[in-house]
Amino acid sequence: MAPMQFRVLADAMVTDPALRQIIAELLTIKRTAQESEYGQPSPVINAFIAEELMRLESTSPPGTGGTDFSVLDRLLMETVLRLDAPGTRTLSP
Repeated sequence: MAPMQFRVLADAMVTDPALRQIIAELLTIKRTAQESEYGQPSPVINAFIAEELMRLESTSPPGTGGTDFSVLDRLLMETVLRLDAPGTRTLSP
């Protein structure tokens, strides 16, 4: 999977025009700065990040509670044992 471009991600997540402008300005600065240069933190960007982190922490990821993995465990074990059997070490196209 190819990495998502920052611009695509920002366009999908950031709807506030003022924040989008600040991000655009920061990107312009970062493109012309040396890699090791640091700038002042942006309170607007920091607030957005903090809000997003709080929002994401309040949502629970899809859980695996109650999922029976015994079928996958058995498949893995059978595959390993089959590949470990004499005469099965060759790969065919």
